[in-house]
Amino acid sequence: MKTIIPEKYEDYLFEAAARFTTAACAVALTGAGVSVNSGIDDFRSPGGLWSKLSPDEYATLEVFIRSPAKAWILYREMGKGLLDKQPNKAHKVLADFERNGLLKGLVTQNVDHLHQAAG
Repeated sequence: MKTIIPEKYEDYLFEAAARFTTAACAVALTGAGVSVNSGIDDFRSPGGLWSKLSPDEYATLEVFIRSPAKAWILYREMGKGLLDKQPNKAHKVLADFERNGLLKGLVTQNVDHLHQAAG
């Protein structure tokens, strides 16, 4: 996998586009970064959820079993960060790719539902 910086790696960008458009079964894999432009902080960046609440203290199955109320502090904080957020250009382009048959599916760990909202 390569991160493609257009100005520096233009050849890779064209190669990626060619492979994508000729793939028999293209699938997108996204994570928190795709939603940052919608105003949702990723978990690990400054100001992100893990700077406010320790994942070891709030985000494990053991915490949920032992103290569901504590786990719900995390879920509420996550929910506040999602209020009024809208899909951004990346979400919409991926949805267009799927509608046009270029993308067969999308795999994400995101719980913000912005991919679904984009279509």
